[in-house]
Amino acid sequence: MKFDKQRSFRKSMTWVHTWTGLPVGWLLFAIFVTGTLSFYRLEITQWMQPETQQATIYDQGQGLTHATALLEEYGADAEQWTIGFPTARTPLYQVRWRVPEPEQGEAREGKPGSHNAAAKSEQQHSTAAPATDSAGKLKPQEGYRGMKYFMMDPATGQVITPRDTAGGEFLYRFHFQLYGMHWAIGRTLVVIATFFMFVAIITGVIIHRNIFKDFFSFRPRKGQRSWLDAHAATSVIALPFHLILTFSGLLFLAGQLVPMVAGAAYNGDPRGFLRDYRGGGNIEQPAPNPNNARLYDINAIAADALQRAPEGIDSINIKRPGKADAEISVTTLAPSLFGGKASLDDLRYDGVTGKFLPKEEPEHSAAETIWKFMLTTHMGLFATPITRALLFLSGVFGSVMIASGLVMWLVAREKDRQKLGYMPKGHRLVERLNVAAIAGLMCAVAGFFWANRLVPATQAERGEWEINGFFIVWGICLLHAIFRPHLHAWREQLLLAALGLMSLPLLNGLSGGNFIWQNLQQGQFASVGFDLTALALGLGLLFAARQVQLKIQAAKTLASPAEPKPRFNKRQADSLQEQ
Repeated sequence: MKFDKQRSFRKSMTWVHTWTGLPVGWLLFAIFVTGTLSFYRLEITQWMQPETQQATIYDQGQGLTHATALLEEYGADAEQWTIGFPTARTPLYQVRWRVPEPEQGEAREGKPGSHNAAAKSEQQHSTAAPATDSAGKLKPQEGYRGMKYFMMDPATGQVITPRDTAGGEFLYRFHFQLYGMHWAIGRTLVVIATFFMFVAIITGVIIHRNIFKDFFSFRPRKGQRSWLDAHAATSVIALPFHLILTFSGLLFLAGQLVPMVAGAAYNGDPRGFLRDYRGGGNIEQPAPNPNNARLYDINAIAADALQRAPEGIDSINIKRPGKADAEISVTTLAPSLFGGKASLDDLRYDGVTGKFLPKEEPEHSAAETIWKFMLTTHMGLFATPITRALLFLSGVFGSVMIASGLVMWLVAREKDRQKLGYMPKGHRLVERLNVAAIAGLMCAVAGFFWANRLVPATQAERGEWEINGFFIVWGICLLHAIFRPHLHAWREQLLLAALGLMSLPLLNGLSGGNFIWQNLQQGQFASVGFDLTALALGLGLLFAARQVQLKIQAAKTLASPAEPKPRFNKRQADSLQEQ
């Protein structure tokens, strides 16, 4: 569309919708797919560490005692203890303690937000079996910023050391800062793409006058009309989700584009905003009490917390264990939609006397409440299993919305190409990039999970090898899309992604994990959900590959020459007339 004459507002919005969605559509699809998977990043990490599937997650009542004993033995001098309880999302006890941070100049682990931070996080591991030191004592695993930890079977108290993996953390970080570049550059690219997405959503609502009516009238096998119906249906069914998620993404990363706003309000110190938002920035902390004291019975604390919060316990945190001013806080599974990252409620106790300490509710401004609501919703921090599943489905619809929009750009210009009699270079580029960005990305995701089982469990830096597998498969798909005929590339890559995902449940059982029925028996419902979701996504891609195959067959039928009409001489014609 050229603005060489006055046009209606709606036609102008059509132009804006088209040219804000196409240039960043391929990046947006990758952001949406990895963000959707990130709702289950803990479950993904668990599946990618099949050693955890050998544990029975049902606690026999001794798990907390075993966890406390480990902390007393290995973290006696620590400044903080944390006991993460087994849940449906994380099947093992996670026993963590923080040692004093090294002095300046000493080696420290990766920076937060760096592209390899996932390999340094608490969820990453370096061996496939519990390591011991020279004295035969268990060697704890190293986490971020001086954190040491064990993972423990709830039923037996046995320490389990899963393999190193990039896990769901890689997909989560790729979602908002990409990979292979400085985190600030990656986040800037993501926020620019998110801004284009937000504009495309607003203009899409404007230009589709019958968008809600069309939602109930899908017309298959109607060419452009069918693609428009699919685009409208997937847009409308989760429209509030798309708006909130896109706007909140802009809100969180806006500082990448306009850091001067926070800087102006905080005298050139934009970090002051984060200190105020997180709370406690200007609160004077009391001086630590150096006197030693016996820690109160943690089992009694847990029992009292369960009476106050029957939803269950997520974790127990002990500050300054063994000191006279020790404090115990119990994070419960009671969700809060307006809690931000602290979306789970917590109960506080005196660490020496065990006395319950009523929590003083701080006053929150309207801006802070909105901010925390956006953060909690965007990350699904408050989500119950049903809510999380709905968020995941909304993400799937959003991914289909973007993919159908990219394909529809080409379908809508098919008549123009027929008039020209050839394929313009720009259209051919979009055609190839669509295949690689949509079908190729799904192949890469499947390849990422396959690499998790193909790379040896004892391989050094194996998390990086998993990520390498992701990008190697994606790069091969790009080359395949360039050199193969368009529809054949679609069919082959969709079929490869479908087979790769559908075979994951079988791969899990054959490579150190459990089969679905075994995980059901052991209560490993997170791994069961992963396998069933992989099957469902694979079936959806298989259906798409079948539709492309039908289109190829239809194109061959149209391209085949018509059968020649029989020709007769005059004598043969007279003979036929007599018959």
